Amino acid sequence: MTNALPPERLQELAAGYVLGDLSSEEAECFQAYLQQDPQLAVEVARLYEVLGVMPYGLPNAPPPPRLRNNILAAAIAAEPSEDPARPKPKIAPFPESPRRFRRRWGGWQVWTSGIAAVAAVALAADNFRLRQNLQDAEVELAWERADFGALVMPSEAVLANNWDGLEQLADDHMDAMSREQGPMDFNSSDLAAIIDRFDRQFEFDDTTPTIARRDVRLMGGSLCEFGKIPGLRYTYTTDDNHTISFYQIDTRIDRLSLPKTGSGKLYISQPGKPRIVLWADDTYIYAIVAELPPEELKDLSYNVVMQ
Repeated sequence: MTNALPPERLQELAAGYVLGDLSSEEAECFQAYLQQDPQLAVEVARLYEVLGVMPYGLPNAPPPPRLRNNILAAAIAAEPSEDPARPKPKIAPFPESPRRFRRRWGGWQVWTSGIAAVAAVALAADNFRLRQNLQDAEVELAWERADFGALVMPSEAVLANNWDGLEQLADDHMDAMSREQGPMDFNSSDLAAIIDRFDRQFEFDDTTPTIARRDVRLMGGSLCEFGKIPGLRYTYTTDDNHTISFYQIDTRIDRLSLPKTGSGKLYISQPGKPRIVLWADDTYIYAIVAELPPEELKDLSYNVVMQ
C-alpha cells in the first residue's frame, strides 16, 4: 500500500520519523505503513544506522548535570506504556505535504537508493548536534559567570583587612600609566618574545596566559615586584585606546596579601582606584587592572587563554 504516496514524500516522512520530527498523527500513520511494508522497515532501519554513527564523527561532550537530568526526566515521561490489547492502527491518509508532486514514480526502487534520504538525515543530525552543543556551552557559560564574586569597598576597608596587595596592584598600574617612556619595559606584540626576554628573571610555567580578543592587542611586558614577590605585567590596549595591565604573579615563594578568590573570579572596585578582576591557581595570581566598565573588565577575564 506504500504506492499510495510518492517516493519523495516517503523519503521525507522516513527521515522525519528517524529524527523524531513528525507530528503525532504523522508518526502513527507512518508506523502503520511500516507494519504493512517490510521493505520500508528495512530502509528505515538503514537510516537509523546512519544516524547512529553520526556521534562518532563529533567530539564527545557530556551534558551539564542539570541538562542530563532534564533529558532523563523527559525520556521517562514520554515512554509509552505497552498495551497488548491495543489494535494496530489503520493506515490513514497523511496530511498534505506543502509540496505538490506532479510526477509519480513507478515503484519503490527509487527509495531503495536511499542517497537523498541518508544525506538529509545525516545533515539534519549534524546540525541538531551542533545546535545542542552550542546551547550546552551557553548554559555552562551562564553558570560559570554566575559564580563571579564582587567587592566594592573604600580604601580604608582594604587596609583594615590587610589586603595591601590590592593597593600595590592599583599603584603599580597607575605608576606604569604615568611613565614618560610608556608602561612597557619591552615593547613587543609577540608573547614568545616577551617570555624569552624575561625568562631569566621570572619563572614561567609550561603555558602562559594571554588575552585573546580581537579588539585587544598585546603591546609589551614589564618585570614588576611586590616586595620579594616577582610578577610580570603584560600591557594591552583596546581599539578605543584604553590601556590594560594584566598581571601574572608568582606565589611559590610568598603570597601577595589579597582577598580569597576561592575557585572563581573576584571583581574589586575601590573609590579613586582602577577596577580589578582577580583570580588564582596553585602557582600564580592573575589580575586585570584597567579603567573600564565592570562588565567589559569581567568579559576580558573570560577571554584569557593559556598558550
